[in-house]
Amino acid sequence: MDKLLAMKMFVATVDAQGFSAAARRLGLATSSVTRLVDALETAVGASLLNRSTRQVSLTEAGARYYERARSIFEALDEADASVADRGEEPVGVLRLCLPVEFGRRVIAPHLGPFLARHPALELDIDLSDRLDDLLDGRYDLSIRLGDPSPNDELVCRQLGRFERWLVASPAYLAGRDPLHHPRQLLEHACLRFRYGQKARPWRLARGQDSLELNVTGP
Repeated sequence: MDKLLAMKMFVATVDAQGFSAAARRLGLATSSVTRLVDALETAVGASLLNRSTRQVSLTEAGARYYERARSIFEALDEADASVADRGEEPVGVLRLCLPVEFGRRVIAPHLGPFLARHPALELDIDLSDRLDDLLDGRYDLSIRLGDPSPNDELVCRQLGRFERWLVASPAYLAGRDPLHHPRQLLEHACLRFRYGQKARPWRLARGQDSLELNVTGP
């Protein structure tokens, strides 16, 4: 038995002064409402309603139970209302996790105006390139560069696109054979950026062609 649902049927029956009237309000069969209220009485070990052919009335135990049950549902309504988005001014702490350079270059310049518009909001920003578990970190929002990892518990949205450029200094290239194909990068001293604990391969693309290179270097 779903006790919360049974309590709802009980309160509805009292408010409507009958099983049939409660069932009509709830859009249920009268037998379903009656069955749940009977099960609730069995669970609590007390008779909650006096039944007659025309209406129901509360027993002494039922009156006490009804008041407590009503207070529970009112508290649930208040809990729902406390977190509902009603277009009011945001308050509290907003926890963000951002890549280091992205946060510094793209987000940081907007923090002053943003907080000026929302003075009741406090920002807790973690600048990190680690691919930490967003759920364990308890972040409200995370921005990551690259393809999002599939996770049914997270909502992912693409915010934009970016490109990485491969560059080399003239001094490094001097005296080395010219590059004619990306595979030649495997013979060069490449600087790899480590995301978290794992250095990632370089993925290159041109049109429909793509290439993944596990480059090395000091």
